Amino acid sequence: MNIASIPFLIFISLSVILFLLGNNLVYRQLLLSFINLIFLITYIQNINTCIVFFVFILSSYLILKLIKKYSLQNYIFIFVSIIVVFFLFIKKYDFLKLIIPTNLLDHKIELIGISYMMFKLIHMIIDLYQNQLSNIKLLYYANYQLGFFSLLAGPIQRYNDFYNYFNEIDKTSFTKNEILSSWNRVLTGMFKMGLLSILALKLYQREAIGVISNVSSIKVIVHFMIYFYSYPIYVYLNFSGYCDIVIGCAQLIGLKLPENFNSPFIARNMVEFWNRWHITLSIWIRDYIFMNSYKWIAQKWNRHAKNAGYILIFITFFIAGVWHGSTWNFIIFGLIHGFGVAVTRIYGDILKSLLGRSGLKNYYKNSAIRLIAIFITFNYVCFSFIFFHVDLNRTLKIVNTFFISIISFI
Repeated sequence: MNIASIPFLIFISLSVILFLLGNNLVYRQLLLSFINLIFLITYIQNINTCIVFFVFILSSYLILKLIKKYSLQNYIFIFVSIIVVFFLFIKKYDFLKLIIPTNLLDHKIELIGISYMMFKLIHMIIDLYQNQLSNIKLLYYANYQLGFFSLLAGPIQRYNDFYNYFNEIDKTSFTKNEILSSWNRVLTGMFKMGLLSILALKLYQREAIGVISNVSSIKVIVHFMIYFYSYPIYVYLNFSGYCDIVIGCAQLIGLKLPENFNSPFIARNMVEFWNRWHITLSIWIRDYIFMNSYKWIAQKWNRHAKNAGYILIFITFFIAGVWHGSTWNFIIFGLIHGFGVAVTRIYGDILKSLLGRSGLKNYYKNSAIRLIAIFITFNYVCFSFIFFHVDLNRTLKIVNTFFISIISFI
């Protein structure tokens, strides 16, 4: 079910009406479970996928219960490793073809939302290890993992927040202004995702053809520049529009989801970009990959912690980039972002040592420097998104045509 469509609008309208008809705890819990199930069914392609969904939810729930009951916290690395391997196998990452027989990756299982379900499960295992996880109940867990408002592409909500909501779903109430504000956000998201992003995508596709098919150097350069900027705009409009829709829908049934975007294209560096772009992913990888790894290194080799931190931050955001897709182009995308964030952190530390705290503060306050930094960061991000497209050969052909045209023009 396309969430930027009339059928989805009807679906969510009926769901909200049914939700508001009763405020009994069991009624609303079962109703939301039914809504999530209906939404999920529209994306299940075959019986094998249905079985894998069922097995994943049940087995992951049992893993969590076993860890808690038998105090298996010392084995969380093994559990997390198994989850990651399962994820890589289901997503059929291209690099696996280098180490396992190709025929093993010829399965037809496609689990929508598997990336986000993996993130949620790992966060629950780690929070359980740190004794920070709320009570684990099957109905709560299934709805947390399969909720229609965050199944496809986030935002990544923490289990404790969902648990508190689901446990008091009967106490949810709304004012007229809150309802109008939520519907306004839903419709705004549909406009961004269903119209503006499509226009940006069509422009990108047209200009890509224009780059390859033209022989005039100046025309190739013009087509490439439009191509260069239109795809990041398409991705932003599509993804942020999606988030507007699901956050608005969640608000209509009393659930507050975390925000996922905050004007990312005005970021002055790559660290700030990731604090504004896919915010819940950035926070997740910071909390569960970078911070835990850095604490461990600081305890073992404190003298080398700072330099190790640069390597860790590169690895962290390389993973963030690679997570977006299973093909080789996302390896390049991840390398660009990992490098950009690591260099930003190194550059910031160098400036701090040279200018001191007060000098660094004045540096960041300088409006001219900020504008230059935003311009450089925006173009660096746009460059990275060249490799976001799946067809790497076509991308390389376009880039090669552009550089040849630049040389010819000069």
